[in-house]
Amino acid sequence: MNSKCQCPICLSSLENFVENRIKQGYTNEKILQELNVNLDVEIDMNELNNHLNIFGLLENINSDETTENKPIQVELRNIDFSKYEIDVEKPYEVIDFVQKAHLRVYLNQLEITLDAQNKALSGENIGLPPGCMRDLQVAFSILDKSTALSLIINQAQAIKTVESMGLDINNKDYLDLGNV
Repeated sequence: MNSKCQCPICLSSLENFVENRIKQGYTNEKILQELNVNLDVEIDMNELNNHLNIFGLLENINSDETTENKPIQVELRNIDFSKYEIDVEKPYEVIDFVQKAHLRVYLNQLEITLDAQNKALSGENIGLPPGCMRDLQVAFSILDKSTALSLIINQAQAIKTVESMGLDINNKDYLDLGNV
């Protein structure tokens, strides 16, 4: 960690200790116990979580509970496409469905991110939740790959720039926004 905050962890120069414990898979409870008992640093869970949040490390597991992850078995030959109300024999219908689904995911993540940002700005929360902006970026990347949205935006801007230079674009048919 490059910079320090004013929490007991940083004031005791134990930020690297905490970061190493997180990398080793320690839970926040175990880290807190080590700080309070073994290293004699008086800190509570809120202070530890605030410190981890400041440095983007709050995604660490916050309890000693463990969950067992089981692989999901999917048989790709037996997918029932009828529940999606699309005809797989019509490729444009499938593409339209996928693009709309990705747009819905992106808009939902955008709403989550904007809500978190507003809470941070109002002081209701300390900063954005870890990974919030990354999740938005991933959602946009998925949307962009299925819609070529950034390419269309870049082409539209390029056309405006060329036309502002007094040049004419004779064939704009390649930029058919109706089929995206």
